[in-house]
Amino acid sequence: MTDAVKTALKGVKLSGFDGTNDPFGPLKIVPVSRVWGLNVVVFGFSFYFIELDKKQVRQVKKEISYQLSLYAKQKGLVTVNDKSPLVISDIWFREGKLNIEIAYLVNQQTIGYVNDIEKLEK
Repeated sequence: MTDAVKTALKGVKLSGFDGTNDPFGPLKIVPVSRVWGLNVVVFGFSFYFIELDKKQVRQVKKEISYQLSLYAKQKGLVTVNDKSPLVISDIWFREGKLNIEIAYLVNQQTIGYVNDIEKLEK
C-alpha cells in the first residue's frame, strides 16, 4: 500500500502541492482495522506537509484518487463495481499533517466501511 501512495503522490502537482517532493520523511502508517475490525483493509497515512486549505485538500484528494486508479490498472488489481479498488475513504489536514485513509476494496467489510464513511460525510 505504501508503494501505491508514494506512486500516486508523485503524479500530483497542484497549486500549493507538489507530490514529487517526497513528503514521506516521518511517515506514520496505521491499519484502520484496529478500530473497525480485522477484515477492513484500510490504511491511514499521516505526514507533515505544507499548510493546505479545504479547497486544496479536495483537489489533492481528486488527483490522488486518479493516480491510485492508474496505479491499480498498471498492477492489474481487481476492480469492484467498475470503481478503482484503491479509494481514499477519508482525507484531512490538521496540525501541519496531511492525513489520508486509503481503502483496498477487496471484501464486503471494506466496501461497507467506505459506504459508512461516505454517509457520515453527507
